Amino acid sequence: MNNKEKILFILIILIAAIVRFACINKADGLWYDELVMYNHAVQPNFKAVLYTAITEDVHLPLYQILLHYWGKFFSFADISLRSFSAILGLGTVILGFFIGKNLKSNTVGLITMSLFAVNSFLIYYSQEVRMYELMVFFGVLNLLALIKLPRKWWYGIWILSSTALILTYTISILYVFIEVIGYFVYKGKQFDKKFIISAIILSIVNLPIIIYLIAFKEKFTNFITGFYSDWSSLFIVLQNFFTPKLMGLENNPAHYVKEFLSGINLSDFVFVLIPLVIAIYFIIYSLKKSKDARFIFLISMLFLLVEIFAFIFTDFKILSRYLIVILPNLLVITALYSECNKKHIVAICLLISLNFSYLVFSHNSAFRASRSGFLPLAELLKQNDIQDGDIVVVWNRKEVLSKYLNKKVLVLSILKDFAYKSEVMLEYQDELNKTNADGKKEILRDYFKLDFVPNNTVILADYVINGMVKGQKIIITAYDYFDGFDHKLFVKNINNDDDYKNMTYNNLITIKTLLDLRLICDKNLKYKGAKFRSPFVVYLYEK
Repeated sequence: MNNKEKILFILIILIAAIVRFACINKADGLWYDELVMYNHAVQPNFKAVLYTAITEDVHLPLYQILLHYWGKFFSFADISLRSFSAILGLGTVILGFFIGKNLKSNTVGLITMSLFAVNSFLIYYSQEVRMYELMVFFGVLNLLALIKLPRKWWYGIWILSSTALILTYTISILYVFIEVIGYFVYKGKQFDKKFIISAIILSIVNLPIIIYLIAFKEKFTNFITGFYSDWSSLFIVLQNFFTPKLMGLENNPAHYVKEFLSGINLSDFVFVLIPLVIAIYFIIYSLKKSKDARFIFLISMLFLLVEIFAFIFTDFKILSRYLIVILPNLLVITALYSECNKKHIVAICLLISLNFSYLVFSHNSAFRASRSGFLPLAELLKQNDIQDGDIVVVWNRKEVLSKYLNKKVLVLSILKDFAYKSEVMLEYQDELNKTNADGKKEILRDYFKLDFVPNNTVILADYVINGMVKGQKIIITAYDYFDGFDHKLFVKNINNDDDYKNMTYNNLITIKTLLDLRLICDKNLKYKGAKFRSPFVVYLYEK
């Protein structure tokens, strides 16, 4: 690199660092999925982390293991845990330069790392205590290794990065398999025997993982998801990948394309449509000009196709974060021919400028985005004089309060202890396991309408209440979304086909069970009122 290129390289790294570390300490703390990662990583030793992660999560545990040692060294404070992802994000930006450089030139390398540096989706997950930025890092390193082949020691880096991908995110095993097939197509008659040997070594190294995935395949296919997805989710993916206006980060909105087009404004035109058009133009141009671009695009689209088939035939949902491993690939293709003439230079500068200006000036930019963390809920419980021995009912995982609440309370789960274990769910268990979320909803639709409390809920609630002493509290916690329902309104929503279609399966069983629990508590305990701190509500009962 010449001096000008070195200055640009350093400047891009500084910008990437600023937008990843600014506002990194989120006011509301860690949210649900982040707390799952924290609860795995905070275990006392490697063996405990491994066991907890494998038994409680569908993903393989490399991220949690690395986060465990990061936390041991730097602390398990929120800002420290988020910084791990931010450092990985910076590493990804640097690797982007070397990919662009090796594919074409230093200029393309600088453009590639610029696209990486200001990409809002990458920035967002650079501030999350989750595995996605680690997956991106190893995905980019993996692509660099493929580009560097047939240089001898890069075969080893490809094997290591492929294994790391698989150990970070379970579905990555399909991505690596597609990559192997795509590489043979890419090479054509130029048969690479060393790559065949590398692929065999990779298969042997990962054989225990393959056996594990086959042996416990039901764990990965029969899990209940509360996410929503329709065909407009593909547009959400494109918007999140190439534009600074992020959408559907926690869950896809219903029928998004229709809503987007009906409410389109100047901001959408400037910060969504223009970046999309520019990026798609560069991708098409690169595909026409470059065999490398066609190879990278092939493996990316085949992986997308696998997820689309899973969406059609299983309960899988098309969510942007599930596809994040292919985002750097598409940004690399976008950069590949961005400097071949003046018009292209102007267009790529416009794309980078629009992304960067939104980051700087918008209150909704990626690094400023808040998280629906559980710190406010813990503070709400403390404000309502929660004491050792009190009973707290959460709606899913029991560990969500463990980081922020230092009280010895009995924690019960609306879903795990009541809903999923009710005789109604057990009666239909085989049918529920064989169908997707929409099928589950239809199976249980008549049950949701009934003013009937399952025996399991009655027995467990009675057992808990009968064991209480005077002054002891039961605190039922939920999102404020659930507070607007009583039995009459709930049944009205179920009877309306459009309303019912837009309600997720998890929300339906949560509302039903929450109403049942409150009915029991109203009959047997003294109701002390509901307390709010957005986005949470707690219902207080006392013996």
